[in-house]
Amino acid sequence: MIYRELVRLLHPDLNPDQTAVEREWFQAAITTYKAGQLQDLALLLEIVQLNSQAAEQHEVVMPIEDLQEQGDHLASKIDTLQAEIDHIMSSFPMYLADAFQDDHYITEQVLRIQQQTTRLMAKRSQLLTDLAQMGWVQHD
Repeated sequence: MIYRELVRLLHPDLNPDQTAVEREWFQAAITTYKAGQLQDLALLLEIVQLNSQAAEQHEVVMPIEDLQEQGDHLASKIDTLQAEIDHIMSSFPMYLADAFQDDHYITEQVLRIQQQTTRLMAKRSQLLTDLAQMGWVQHD
């Protein structure tokens, strides 16, 4: 029964517009039937039926080798994207993301900025004093 259904779906005389993959499936059906591999025959029928349904919906079911190749290609792209993400996360300013959530780090940075500001204000004041001693008049 399974073999007859496969022949009906795949025989070149009944399906003159079949694809190369369908021709391969037909040859596989003959070989599998002659070997008495009914489970493999049932699996092949399932694949052919899925392909027929997909064709009716204008989709293409690819051979397993092509799907594996696409899967490998996608896995490679995922690895590449993950490497790019890792690079971005380790670059400025992303490497500071964890630090910005650390209250101790933020407190240290605020203190450091306040100290630098105090030093710069003192330096400015000293420079203005030096300029005034040289006769420079500040215009506001």
